[in-house]
Amino acid sequence: MKNYWSTVCLACCILLSPITAYATGGKLLGSSGVMSIEGAAGGGLIPWASLGAYATQDDIAFGLVSSEVHVDDYDMRVHGALVNFHDRVEVSFAHQNFYVDGLAQAVRQDIAGVKVRLFGDLIYGQYPVLSLGVQR
Repeated sequence: MKNYWSTVCLACCILLSPITAYATGGKLLGSSGVMSIEGAAGGGLIPWASLGAYATQDDIAFGLVSSEVHVDDYDMRVHGALVNFHDRVEVSFAHQNFYVDGLAQAVRQDIAGVKVRLFGDLIYGQYPVLSLGVQR
């Protein structure tokens, strides 16, 4: 069961990646951002203002994330998804499992988020992207 969700997410990513990359044709490849371990589009400590997936103002798109780290002292597994509605609203969800060997402690948490793009465009706009979002 430990690797079940990793296998399912990897299979979905492989099978669906050509569909999302070519379905819309409205965004440049690579401009969908990356998904953070919280499930939202972005990276680093604070999610970016950009919305994930390749949705344009006429589309609905989705993205999946599956990330695992196994080192001597701890294990961390993250599985999540996001949906981008018309390049305006992003809804995201992620499930995290974190286990520390030395303490024999596990932390499991679910993170849900909503982000709304107020204005701007990542590539073509005159103004930078400004978004407002919440995560719980």
